[in-house]
Amino acid sequence: MRIIKFRAWDKSFEEMNYSGNFGAGSSADLITISFNGSINVQNAYGLDFGQRNPAFDPPVDNFELMQFTGLTDKNGKEVYEGDIVSTKHQPLAKVVWHSEFTTFCTEEIDEISGIYQFTIKPSETEIIGNIYENPELLTT
Repeated sequence: MRIIKFRAWDKSFEEMNYSGNFGAGSSADLITISFNGSINVQNAYGLDFGQRNPAFDPPVDNFELMQFTGLTDKNGKEVYEGDIVSTKHQPLAKVVWHSEFTTFCTEEIDEISGIYQFTIKPSETEIIGNIYENPELLTT
């Protein structure tokens, strides 16, 4: 079976979260993704005698979800959408979902030569950052 996991960039706190618990250094927030793809964020501090208080729930658009590709890089680190990688053929590329070919692939970060897409070969790929924590890598 394929492993399906996500990580999320929390725009409010500007931090990457792999645990599924979000909020100011606590396990107060919980993100759920339904089978139909809808996203729900619930804040445990919003509980009031068994009733959830939506006023305490952070807006869903505060989070950028990125899916695990199911692959690891040459160092055994999990590769997610939004990662910036270095490969044998691409010195700098970002991991993206390509809907036309229904696969994760890399997009070269090079405005001069255009966008080139390659499949990810784990033994030749190394994660060097991601698009949120290392935006400076996106500019060449």
